[in-house]
Amino acid sequence: MRHRILLSLGLFTLSIVSFTGIAYAQTGRPFVHPLFTDNAVLQRGAEVPVWGWTEPGAEVTVSIGGKTVKAVADPGGKWMVRLAAHKAGGPYTMTVSGTKTITLRNILFGDVWLASGQSNMEMGIKQVNGAENEIANAENPMLRLFTVPKELDTELRETVGGEWLVCNPRTVSEKGWGGFSAAAYFFGRKLQDELGIPIGLIHASWGGTAAEGWVSKGSLSELPEFRSKIENLKKSVEEADRTPLDFDQRIDEWFARNDPGEKATPKWSAPEAEDSSWKTMIVPQHWEDAGLENYDGIVWFRRTFDLPADWKEEDLLLSLGPIDDADSTFVNGIKVGQTYVWNENRKYRVPAGIVRPGRNVIAVRVVDASLAGGLGGKPDQMFVALNGAEQSVKLPLAGEWRYRPSVEMKDMEAPP
Repeated sequence: MRHRILLSLGLFTLSIVSFTGIAYAQTGRPFVHPLFTDNAVLQRGAEVPVWGWTEPGAEVTVSIGGKTVKAVADPGGKWMVRLAAHKAGGPYTMTVSGTKTITLRNILFGDVWLASGQSNMEMGIKQVNGAENEIANAENPMLRLFTVPKELDTELRETVGGEWLVCNPRTVSEKGWGGFSAAAYFFGRKLQDELGIPIGLIHASWGGTAAEGWVSKGSLSELPEFRSKIENLKKSVEEADRTPLDFDQRIDEWFARNDPGEKATPKWSAPEAEDSSWKTMIVPQHWEDAGLENYDGIVWFRRTFDLPADWKEEDLLLSLGPIDDADSTFVNGIKVGQTYVWNENRKYRVPAGIVRPGRNVIAVRVVDASLAGGLGGKPDQMFVALNGAEQSVKLPLAGEWRYRPSVEMKDMEAPP
């Protein structure tokens, strides 16, 4: 299959993934590879490989458009046929038979594109201006969407989860960060309008990921500067297999070794910590816009709120909006939440037992690895309210917070 690739340019370094390396929650080798489902788009004008796994030596027959091709599975059980080149069009029905029979319907031939990159490619259609109108008018049976699920692995996998979906208001707005990739969608729609042929879009993006995370171990091993990192990763994986720790525990141990705010007495999360000498910043805003230009690392933020007398025995909701990149959030020195996704709204439950009448202290440790960092949401996303009653009285938290830089990324060991 001739794969076209739509690259994600502008804000971030590109990351491209090979199909054999896409993560998938593999439960066994499937008879037909999961890239081939109902509603798939296959590349026009080229021989198209179709493959899967069965019993070694078993014969497999693939029929489509009145033509049939056969293959015999190799000693490992893998089979592959190559369909003759087709002109753009369809729909077709493809039947794969052997040790079992599978029928795939509504197959089209057209152009297939892989859209991959970081957050500017991942950003969904719900995030664009005029999203409601764009989604309402997204009915396009000649445009097909395949979303690669976000999963991690330390070894290459042979299969990928997901399915081909016909583009419509529902399918373009579900999954991912605000729906299907906006950049890929508008690109595919423009091509479909101009060429008048089916377009298949495979979306495989992950915001904030490093390029080397998408590259095979073998390829990285050819670069001397990565060999020690690959060996360290191998040791980390082996150690995790021997003594499993959950990720929060590993992160906490990393903070204990690297964060001066965690080593201080009292810790900067503690309500009694002295912060009168800390500088102040109006939030929400990214700290690059408030005097911390080009700063990547850990910054602590603190502010107080007074608990209303009639809230003293109630669980609270602490809302901080999205934080770039990761946060650990404390109330009166007790951790109430920890999140590692930069564009996810922080909403943490605060148990009644850790707050008290009068003054209470919120401390937020923010870790940013690159580009913008800090509490970067909107003012109305920052508040304290009764848990489960967001529409009731709220204590606003937007405004002046005290802050103190702790340590830069370049001066810390690599995080887990």
